[in-house]
Amino acid sequence: MSTNHVVSSFVSSINNAGAVNKAVVDFPYSKIIEGILKILLDEGFVNHYEVYEKRQNVRYIKIHMKYVKGKCSVQDFKVVSKPGKRIYSSPKLLRPHYDSLGHYVFSTSKGIMTDHSARHLNIGGEVLCKIF
Repeated sequence: MSTNHVVSSFVSSINNAGAVNKAVVDFPYSKIIEGILKILLDEGFVNHYEVYEKRQNVRYIKIHMKYVKGKCSVQDFKVVSKPGKRIYSSPKLLRPHYDSLGHYVFSTSKGIMTDHSARHLNIGGEVLCKIF
């Protein structure tokens, strides 16, 4: 899979899998993707994920999607920062996403985290995506 922006490709894969009620999604491994998946797992958007080697030194992530009453738990998943236009912000400056039910995902100096964690630590960073 050749792509210029890993986060955009990941977001579209999750959205497409949810649209067709796919149970499992395979995606090439990346530290950024694993960080976003940890957040999705902690917030209850996916059941679980596992990292495996398809070939020697070629790792993939198998994502097990979560469905509630036949609907995907990921309702709105969009990329905010793109390669042509990077968006940096303090979490205090962002309006709440879906009345604080949704989350912004930040890439900070302390790692990838939600806007709630970034507010608690009082650090800003690049806004990767938003999810509800």
